[in-house]
Amino acid sequence: MYHRCMRTYTPKMSETEIAKRREWMRRVREDVTRSEKEKKIRLSQSSVNLMVPWGVHPPLWDDSLLLAEVVEKEIQPNMSVLDIGTGSGIQGIVAALRGAFVLSTDICPRAVQTARWNADRYRLEKMVEARESDCFNHVREKFDRIVFNPPHLWFESESILDHIITDNNYVLFRRFLNEAKKHLEESGKIFLMCSTIGDVEYMQECIKENEYEMKVCASRISPSRWHYAVYELS
Repeated sequence: MYHRCMRTYTPKMSETEIAKRREWMRRVREDVTRSEKEKKIRLSQSSVNLMVPWGVHPPLWDDSLLLAEVVEKEIQPNMSVLDIGTGSGIQGIVAALRGAFVLSTDICPRAVQTARWNADRYRLEKMVEARESDCFNHVREKFDRIVFNPPHLWFESESILDHIITDNNYVLFRRFLNEAKKHLEESGKIFLMCSTIGDVEYMQECIKENEYEMKVCASRISPSRWHYAVYELS
């Protein structure tokens, strides 16, 4: 029997709120399209500098940065960490600099190459493996921690750049929650980013339906008034 969140998705917000999110998606797409061929990203309050080519999600927004702060605080030496949807490699690199052994995965080959390249720049090639994978398709291992910053919006992609922000009807999000427990060690935890840019009520419903214990371990309100929160799931 399917959980309620496995049924056809229906947004839990007004058409006005949906229109705000479509406008946000349009602006993000324009920002990425106008980006330089290669961006140099420096994390605030950190020595981490990343090189991000065009077409790979640059960690410029509060979601990536807040999650990186949680990773830096919560990851301990010798932990095994899975960074799903790694993009630039930001979360995996922060975890590896803390002494963890990291598998960074992404469905996009260009993102995998970027994560590998950024890890090599920090001489973390023995700590970070970058692997192409659609969610858990090419992942067999179990981990102490899993880190995931999912696409926030449920819209259908309109361009090749939209994969960084859209998850049509939250298929990927539901799949992640359904499969993640099989890849956690007994005392393992998940650090999951959620935002009011997306349909948080629905996402929380999915988390509960998959029988995770959930608590907020960090949150922030952006200048544009979106609320970001990192959930610890166990």
